[in-house]
Amino acid sequence: MTWGTITGGPIDLFTWGMMYPYNYTTNYGGQYQYNLMPSCLTPNQAFNIQNLFNPTFQISQMMNRFWSFFNPWQNMQQSFLAQSAYVQGNAMGVNIVNNSAAQSLASNISSLKSQLNQAAESDKVKDEDKKQLKALLKELEKLEKRFENLALLQKQGATGEQFKAGLDAIRNDFNKIKEQAQKLAEKIAAYVKEAEEVEETDKTDETEDDTDGTVEIDGDGTVFETQSTDETSYLRDICDTINDAVKGLGTDEEKLELAMAAINGNNVIEVFAQWNTTYGQYKPYKSDKDGLIETLMDDCEGKEKEKIGTYIVDALEARADALGINLDNEITGARMALKGNWLGWHNDDAIQERVNDIVAKIAAYETQAAE
Repeated sequence: MTWGTITGGPIDLFTWGMMYPYNYTTNYGGQYQYNLMPSCLTPNQAFNIQNLFNPTFQISQMMNRFWSFFNPWQNMQQSFLAQSAYVQGNAMGVNIVNNSAAQSLASNISSLKSQLNQAAESDKVKDEDKKQLKALLKELEKLEKRFENLALLQKQGATGEQFKAGLDAIRNDFNKIKEQAQKLAEKIAAYVKEAEEVEETDKTDETEDDTDGTVEIDGDGTVFETQSTDETSYLRDICDTINDAVKGLGTDEEKLELAMAAINGNNVIEVFAQWNTTYGQYKPYKSDKDGLIETLMDDCEGKEKEKIGTYIVDALEARADALGINLDNEITGARMALKGNWLGWHNDDAIQERVNDIVAKIAAYETQAAE
């Protein structure tokens, strides 16, 4: 039980005395031994050991345990500590849930706002409907302001329950706006589709198909030329399908994935260039300063961002490998950005910057090689 014992020799009684309750004496062979208990024991354990054979102490401990059985206030300090630990742990859990919900709500507000902006800038939407879209946009801007104020209150010490109550109020108002936007979108989609059908009917027969290669026809009738003699036409088909998938409110995921599946290492740079020189020059995509990748990221949410972005990055990686360019670090950075953080939140700016950096480096290499 001892790790230090001095027998029959000079000791520093002052220092030894300061080691209580770890210090104790024994008497063996007619000599006193000055002992110290191991430091791994707690002070309470050392004190209990010192009084192991003290009947008064043992009776006192027994009576204390007996009394505490009938008097819960005897352990008030332990109860307080346990309750304090529970409150702190619960607060941490509430904050994690609240922050996750806040990230999701902020993403939904931003996504709906982007879609409403695109619809409001479309030439196919009637003026009266544009006014309603702009009114909904103003409501969303008010929600964003409330969201900022709520985040500020959280930093200033608002409780998790207070933050959750504010978040629920914003979510309820957002759902009402979203419901109005969906009804308006259905109305707009109906007359836009009717106008497109009339336009198709009025068109004269297209010039006969002059492609020499094979074609792939998807279940919805969309055609992609896989070995077209007219490369520009093939690229235009891909861009047209992307536009059809992302225009207006919502996303036609089947069409978008069909377009992405048609992009590969042989045409990915050309698709970016085709988009930027056609659709990218006009509303509603003109405001997307980062070009095609920004249009895609604005229209996709959550896991869909990673899925669509991966199509592009895979194609860029295949192009770089074919050219013998080492862009491993850039490719890895783009994939990490697409994964998002542990809450599933994506930094669209980081994704767009890294993808466009890869596109620019490949294009520069090919231009230099051609010269």
